[in-house]
Amino acid sequence: MTVLFVAAGSVSAGDRQQSANAPIVFAAEANSLEQAIPPNPDSVTVGVTVGPSNSLTFSPSSVTILIGDTVQWTFLALNHTVSSGAPCILDNMYCTPSDTGCSSAPTMPLNATYSHAFNQAGTYPYFCRVHCNFGMRGIVLVIVPAITTVTRAVDGHFTVTGTSVRGRSATVKSAPDLMTAFANPQMITTDTNGIFQFDDTSTAGATMQFYQVSFP
Repeated sequence: MTVLFVAAGSVSAGDRQQSANAPIVFAAEANSLEQAIPPNPDSVTVGVTVGPSNSLTFSPSSVTILIGDTVQWTFLALNHTVSSGAPCILDNMYCTPSDTGCSSAPTMPLNATYSHAFNQAGTYPYFCRVHCNFGMRGIVLVIVPAITTVTRAVDGHFTVTGTSVRGRSATVKSAPDLMTAFANPQMITTDTNGIFQFDDTSTAGATMQFYQVSFP
């Protein structure tokens, strides 16, 4: 689980504090934002099938995941590999079956699985070493979830906006001060562009509010 913390309202530099589980970094004003992400978030596993219906494809050919997530490939046909790198050019970052000996690693047996965790943001292309020249290629896009803005709406509510993987849910909890536990969990889901927005209708007239946004 990745957890982001943010404060809305006016918070002085002297109010910055550190929690045992992750940094809590506060914005000085509602429209100014800083944040931090704790290391080693729990992994979510995203599935990709290899050679479905005996096709020379990965399905889906492109996946977007959060940093710390794992991709698991399931081999539905024989004579295929997952080999990292730009099309047909090995970079040896990861490969079946054990991330070693990528240039000579054997193809995977039927119904075998291979998993790899992605712990750094970036773009990770891969291909089947046997069928790369036939277009059997894929890509993993690893992103860092983020809170992009904290603003006060015209109606006086604080609004938290952020980005994640599209269709992925997040849980927002709030607290009026640092002495009160985060509570009132609200589930939100990103739109097709991976954007989420939480309108805190309870904060009309409030001068300060603290938020904890957790993924996935």
